[in-house]
Amino acid sequence: MLAAITSNAWLGKEYGDQFKKFLLDNFTIKYVIQTEAEHWFKSSRVITIITVLERRQTSAPTRFITLNRKMEHFFGGLDEQTQIREVEKFYADVDLCDDPKNKQWRVSANRANLYTRQDGAASVCIVPKERLLASLPVHDNWRAFFESPDLFAPFEPYFAKDINQITTSGRGERTGWNDMFIIPKETAAATGVEADFLLPLIKGPKELKRIALKQQDFKNYLFVCQEPIEQIQARYPGAYNWIKKFEGMPNKNGRNTISEACAQTNKPFWYSMRPKMFHLITSINPEERFFFTFSADGFMVDQRLVALQVNAAYDRELIAALLNCTLTYLWIEMNGTARYEGVLDLNANDFKKLKLLDPARLNRSQVENIKKAFERLKRRDVLSITDEVLKTDRIDFDKAIFHAFGLDESLFSMVYQVLTRSVKNRTEMKNR
Repeated sequence: MLAAITSNAWLGKEYGDQFKKFLLDNFTIKYVIQTEAEHWFKSSRVITIITVLERRQTSAPTRFITLNRKMEHFFGGLDEQTQIREVEKFYADVDLCDDPKNKQWRVSANRANLYTRQDGAASVCIVPKERLLASLPVHDNWRAFFESPDLFAPFEPYFAKDINQITTSGRGERTGWNDMFIIPKETAAATGVEADFLLPLIKGPKELKRIALKQQDFKNYLFVCQEPIEQIQARYPGAYNWIKKFEGMPNKNGRNTISEACAQTNKPFWYSMRPKMFHLITSINPEERFFFTFSADGFMVDQRLVALQVNAAYDRELIAALLNCTLTYLWIEMNGTARYEGVLDLNANDFKKLKLLDPARLNRSQVENIKKAFERLKRRDVLSITDEVLKTDRIDFDKAIFHAFGLDESLFSMVYQVLTRSVKNRTEMKNR
């Protein structure tokens, strides 16, 4: 037997797929244990889990255990022998959690493989080995297995087969020199740069307050210019002076000038960026707020955000509405890696496998009903998810989507419950 204490990152990161396969090929993974009650290592900046392995291959399932009480609640013995007996008792209790004769545990009403101790001290999700093996080629995040082997199974028939046919996702722009290319709105006039070369830019998630983005919401401009320097000098003195101001300035390492460094990536001229225009953005490291901000007119995005371009065949506002369904937020939460600081760690590739309710299943009337409910939601400030799910307009919006797709409303409370509890535990762990 082997028990290992590690970071939780391998449960969901792409590099973890090879490690998972190694474990399944060589061991029986008996238990994976997390805590929602305390931070086990105060000096550590990562969230830790315990994995217990047996060095033989069997078809036995893996028990994903969540502790809702501190370690001392389970293993409070003063001497080593007493603690060992308590550990043995704990694992025996976990192994019998699904025994119908064991009245200390109850099975979840809407998740058949999830068992909770009657005193609330722990929960156990039993995941078959074949489900673990099936998760590898599709890169499923094992973090969701603390909740259910198939948390999203009831929704699978309603998801689009491939979100990449609906949206194109990627990271925002890396300028190479922010002082030149990113101009705050409040100082833009003082620079003298002509409006022809200033495009609206979202620099970071803190600038985003609402789902619907308006012109006055932009705090920065991106300097974008593809004109030859001779034409700029003749017609646009503000832009010309701005370019000349940075042309001979040394970059941070002092080895090149800014113009020499930027010439390696910018074409046709060193000062020429060719940024993409996007309609939807979201944070790559959300904390308590989830939302996809959108604008029908499009905008530029800094590299700290994930950007999505809605493909021409689809209704942009409808896709924005479906992305802002709480079910989508749950998928994002379950597919990120929880960090000690409280943020959810994602990357741009995660959004290329995002599950989205299929817009092709909707008729015109259903689309209009969703948009009508979305109208009330998209123009107010977004709240933390724990406050958001208490708002009438949020509830009405999600119910409109459930109704339009014919989703079982008994799953509605499950989505809210799992998401809010997960976010709460993630963001409050650093204080426990």
